[in-house]
Amino acid sequence: MVAEQSSIPHEADRGSTIVEFAIVSLVFFSLIVIGAELLRLSYTNITLQFAASRALRLAVIGPPEAAPADYDHTTHVKDYFLELTSGLGISVPPESIRICASPNLNCSTDDSGNGGELIAIRATHTIELVLWHTTYTVSALAVGRNERFD
Repeated sequence: MVAEQSSIPHEADRGSTIVEFAIVSLVFFSLIVIGAELLRLSYTNITLQFAASRALRLAVIGPPEAAPADYDHTTHVKDYFLELTSGLGISVPPESIRICASPNLNCSTDDSGNGGELIAIRATHTIELVLWHTTYTVSALAVGRNERFD
C-alpha cells in the first residue's frame, strides 16, 4: 500500500520556507543594487565621453567668424561641455575640464591651440559608489586636429 502524503504543510516546513525566502531575496536585491551602481557608473562614463567628443568638435572648428573681440573660445567650449553634461544629469565641476593643444597633450594649461595642431579635451568626474562606500573617478578624453582657421 502507498501512504498518502498530506498537502498541508507542517510547521517545520513553514519555517524553512521563510529562511529560504530571506536568503534568496537578500541575494536578489543585492544583485539589483549592484546592477544599479554599475549602470550609474557606465552612464556617467558614456555621458562624459559624449560631451567630450561634442565639445571637441566645437573646439576644432575654431571661433566663429563674427566673434567679438573679447570672445574666449576655450571658455565657450567649456561652457558647452558643462551645458551638455548638466542637460544629461551629470554635474561636472568646471575645473575638472581641461582643453589643451600641445605635442604631449598633458593638459597643464587650457589652450585651444592654432589651426592644424592636435587638441585634446580631458574631463574627470568623481562618483560615489554607495554600496562600497568609496569613490571612483571616471575620465574621458577626446583628441582631434584643429581645422585651419587662420
